[in-house]
Amino acid sequence: MSDEAGAGSGQDDGQAGSGAPAGGLPEGGSENDDKPITAKQLKAILANQERGFQERLAGQAREFDAFKAGAAQQDKPVEAPKRYTRGDLKAAVDSAQITQEQADDIWAKQLETTMIESATAAATAAVAGRTQKERIDSDLSAYKRLKPEIMQAGETRQKIAEEYQYLTSIGASKTVETELAAIRAVLGPLDKLERSLNARRSQESEEQGGEGGEGRPRGGSSKKLVDHLSADVKKKYESRIASGLYKDWEAVEKELKYASPNVRQRLGLPAA
Repeated sequence: MSDEAGAGSGQDDGQAGSGAPAGGLPEGGSENDDKPITAKQLKAILANQERGFQERLAGQAREFDAFKAGAAQQDKPVEAPKRYTRGDLKAAVDSAQITQEQADDIWAKQLETTMIESATAAATAAVAGRTQKERIDSDLSAYKRLKPEIMQAGETRQKIAEEYQYLTSIGASKTVETELAAIRAVLGPLDKLERSLNARRSQESEEQGGEGGEGRPRGGSSKKLVDHLSADVKKKYESRIASGLYKDWEAVEKELKYASPNVRQRLGLPAA
């Protein structure tokens, strides 16, 4: 073989000696990249995409059907086992569907189930009734403790009696439950009543001050004479302010400054 007869020498297939295309394409390129696709190829691509879309829709439909079936199964009420009468069992024995021994066994089991259900219902009702009675007794005791006037003749008891009569007139039974409902309607819920009374007691305690066990004067170190007045005296002045005898507490303060020593002493005010 001559020197001129090298690999690829004299060949007319466009291949260089290295086996790569002469003047080859960039790495990763393809000579078909720029070729337009045919209508047949486009149809095939669209058909493939449509099949995928239809498969996804079918999958979602199957999932939805399974969900509906599960929901329907959950909502379906549980049917109680059939109870057979003596006649049902006799007919089954006469038609040779079951033996007399099987019929007797079915009847005995039904009686046992009935007794268990009755005992359970009675026990549940007893517990519920006891719990309700305890709640009612507790609430009534609390109302009597917070507002003892409901046990005495007076305005509060009269309002409760009227409310009780109204409730019974519209169908409520004449029971202790209705009595409690009448009390609650007049006095309000227990928690709110207790908070209101506690707040009032706290305010009265602050207002009273007065000579304590340690000899502290009313009003503490306050320089205002009205702050040294007892709760009862303050209530009297409040009614006078409300009726217009005094413009306000400043007017009361000015009058007390000029009170005689005897008046100051009677009202428990510090000496001038």
